[in-house]
Amino acid sequence: MTTIYKTRRLTIRDFKDSDFQVVHNLVQEPEIYKYQHWGPNTEEDTRNFINMCVGQQSEEPRKSYEMAITMTDSNELLGAIGIRIRSYNKSDIGYWVRRDMWGKGIATEATNGLLDFGFNTLGLNKITATASPENEGSVKVLEKVGMKKEGHLREDMLVRGEYRDSVLMAILKKEFKQ
Repeated sequence: MTTIYKTRRLTIRDFKDSDFQVVHNLVQEPEIYKYQHWGPNTEEDTRNFINMCVGQQSEEPRKSYEMAITMTDSNELLGAIGIRIRSYNKSDIGYWVRRDMWGKGIATEATNGLLDFGFNTLGLNKITATASPENEGSVKVLEKVGMKKEGHLREDMLVRGEYRDSVLMAILKKEFKQ
C-alpha cells in the first residue's frame, strides 16, 4: 500500500486487491452512482476497477491515480478519488464518498489535498472536473476548493441510456490557495 498524500483527517492511498469487497459494497448505493456513467456495479465491474487501479501503479510515467480515501485514525475506506493527467500539464479529477459520510467535509478535504498533490507534486498547471448540474453537492465541493465554472457541456455524458449535461469546473495553479 502506497500513501499518496495525507490531509488533516484522511490518508489517500493506492487501492489494493483486498479493497475489492468494501468497494463493491459501497458502490451498490444508488445515490453514489446516480450521476455517474457506471453503476450499479456487478462483481466483475468492481474487480475490473480494482485491477485498473492496481495496474496504474506500475505505469512509468504514471498518468492516472485512482485512489482510496481512508480515515487516518481507523483506516476505514470512505470512497475514491482520482486524478488523470491529460496533456500540456492539465488533468481532470473525480471522486465519490460513501453516503453516510456526506456533509462531513470528507470530499472537500480529499479534493483540496488532491489539488495540492496535482499542483505541487505532479507539477500541473490546470485541473478540471465535471459534474452534473443537478449534483449540487458535488458542484459545491468544487466551488469550495476554488474551482470556477468554465462552461456548460450539453449532453456530455451517457448515463444509463440517457445523455446528461455537465458543468465544467477548473482551477489554475496560480489560483490555488492551500
